[in-house]
Amino acid sequence: KTRKGDNVNDDEPSTALEEGFAESLRQYLEKTLEYALNEGAGEDDERVTAETEPALKVDLRAKDKYGFLEFASHAAATMALAAVTKSTDGGLLIAEPDGAPAPAASLVGTTLRWAKGTPPAKKRGDREEVLEALGMKRKYYPADNRTDCWFCLASPSCETHLISGVYDEWYAAMPKGPVQPGHVLLVPVTHTREGAWNLNKEWVKLVEKLQAHASETYDMDLFVFERAMETKGGYHTHIQCVPVPRNCITTLQSTMLAHAKASGFDLRPIQSDLGVKALIQKDDSYFYAEIRTKSQHYRFLYRHGADEEGAPSVPLQFAREVLASVLENPKLAHWKACVVDKDQETELASNFRASFNAMSS
Repeated sequence: KTRKGDNVNDDEPSTALEEGFAESLRQYLEKTLEYALNEGAGEDDERVTAETEPALKVDLRAKDKYGFLEFASHAAATMALAAVTKSTDGGLLIAEPDGAPAPAASLVGTTLRWAKGTPPAKKRGDREEVLEALGMKRKYYPADNRTDCWFCLASPSCETHLISGVYDEWYAAMPKGPVQPGHVLLVPVTHTREGAWNLNKEWVKLVEKLQAHASETYDMDLFVFERAMETKGGYHTHIQCVPVPRNCITTLQSTMLAHAKASGFDLRPIQSDLGVKALIQKDDSYFYAEIRTKSQHYRFLYRHGADEEGAPSVPLQFAREVLASVLENPKLAHWKACVVDKDQETELASNFRASFNAMSS
């Protein structure tokens, strides 16, 4: 929910909020959300609108000299504010916003604020502030004492009971602390730090089969993501594939884009038909995500080159934080909060292995 303050002119007394003005503002912010989700869509693609997608709907409650705009989610409100004021805290509606259609001249300069009072703004990228916007609090876990690579099959730390299949150059395994059944990691057998898009594409066929499996076994779509960025303990390339409810796809997109903007990096929908490999260089760091449904395939990319010093990084748990918000379960934001005992892990991995291998290739 966001608060609208009237446009104040120091030389004139403030007047009552005009209903037509408030409705124009409501419609503009609704169109801003539609614009964000349809960015990159082709002329023949069906547009997502607030009329057909409740997650984009904005309601109005007008008062005497101010009004309240109510959004379907905190993520939608954050996205709209960031687009039209260049701040997730709100401010003055600008004449030439990024990622939004140009507003009518009468709307420019309108003050938009959170209704319940926002604490003093913290520095951009502050993790507590960002997580609070998603309805979560930051939690701290003790550092792991393992020094070898978790994902190398020959490593003493590799937990082989989680592995569901070994293929020519990749293997599949259930992660520690899965979001839900069917959550799978795809990992190259050979230790490498290169992003998956620079490697053998065997994993692409596995993702396609995982999408079919999610659809047939769980009646769900598939969220796929890769954070191809170095970590303090070293990095072994891996891709995460998580089944998600079919009715959350629009919310998942808006939440992910809003969370990226609030976290200080520019995640964008891939608008061209080019393959991802054509959009990145060999030594680039990047975050890639795709949402695969029965009929649609949405792709998103943030990248920065090896020579771009000071470029924003992507929070380690970014994608899980997005899922935690969308699925309304803060526990999912960190894998350590979701760890189950070895017997349960073995059972989950065994059940997945049986159902996945039973599918035709």
